[in-house]
Amino acid sequence: MWLIGKLRAVRRRGARLRDRFLWRPAYRWSLRSWFVPGDVAASQILLRTFRPSRMLRPEPVAAPRGERILLVAPHPDDESIGAGGTLLLAADADSSVDILFLTTGRTHEREVRRDEALAVCRTAGFSGAFAEQDADAIDVEAAARALVARLGERQFDTLFVPFFLDDHDDHRRANEVLLRALVVGPGDMSLPRTVWAYHVYGPGPMNCIVDIGDVVTRKRELIACHRSQMAGRDWAHFALGLNAVLSRFLPGNPAPGYAEGFMVLPLEEYLDLVREALSCGLYIEGADKAVVQ
Repeated sequence: MWLIGKLRAVRRRGARLRDRFLWRPAYRWSLRSWFVPGDVAASQILLRTFRPSRMLRPEPVAAPRGERILLVAPHPDDESIGAGGTLLLAADADSSVDILFLTTGRTHEREVRRDEALAVCRTAGFSGAFAEQDADAIDVEAAARALVARLGERQFDTLFVPFFLDDHDDHRRANEVLLRALVVGPGDMSLPRTVWAYHVYGPGPMNCIVDIGDVVTRKRELIACHRSQMAGRDWAHFALGLNAVLSRFLPGNPAPGYAEGFMVLPLEEYLDLVREALSCGLYIEGADKAVVQ
C-alpha cells in the first residue's frame, strides 16, 4: 500500500508539472495579444456610454424605408456579411443602396474581387463604386477623397459603416476615412443624418436589431457571389450562424430565426465616439492625429 501511495503521488506531481510547463504556457500564448491598450481604453468608453450588458436590449426596428443609403465596405463581401439582409429589405422598401468598396482585396486579386462585388450589385439592385485601395494598405487620404466624391453625387439619408471596434484593422480604418472625409470635404458637403454601424466579425454592442428571416436565402446568395472568398472559408455559414444567435433578441424569441444587429446613432454622436476612441489610443495603425481633432 505504501508503494502504491508513492506511485500515485509521483503521478500527481508529474501531471502538475505537465500542466505547468506544457498546457498553461500554450494557454497564455493563445491570449497574449487579445487585448491591446487602445482596445481596452476604447471599450471603457463604450461601457460608460452604452453599458452593453444584460440591461441593454436591442430594439427591434425595420430596415430603412424610402431612404438613400450609402454603405462603406472595407472589402468586397463585408456589405453582404455584415448588413446584406437589411440592405435587401431596405431595397425592397423603395430605398436606394449605394456601396463604396474601399478596397478590392490585394493587388493580385483586384479584377476578380471587383467582378464579384459588381455581381452582388447586379443581383441585389445596388450601385457600386470603388476607392481603388489595397487590403491592409488603405491610404486614408485617398480613400477619404473617394468618399467625399461619393457624398457629393447625391444627398444620402443614412450611412452604413463597420463598427469602430470591429475586429479588423481595415474595418476600423474605414472610420478614419469617414473622419478624414469631413476634413478634406467642402464646408457645404451634404452629410447623412444617421449612422448604422454594422458588425462583421462578432456581435458587438448594438442598440437595434433587424429581423432578416424573410431574406436570409437571398443574403446567402449575395455572400456566395464572392466566390474567391468562399473557396477558402464558408463565410455564409459564419454570417448566418451569427444572425441565428442574434435572433434571440427578436420579439417572442423565435426559433429558428435570423437577425442583424447595429449601433444606430445620429452622425455627430457616432463621430464623437470615434474621435474619443482614437484620442485614447484605439489600435488603428497610422492613425492621422489631425483627424482626431
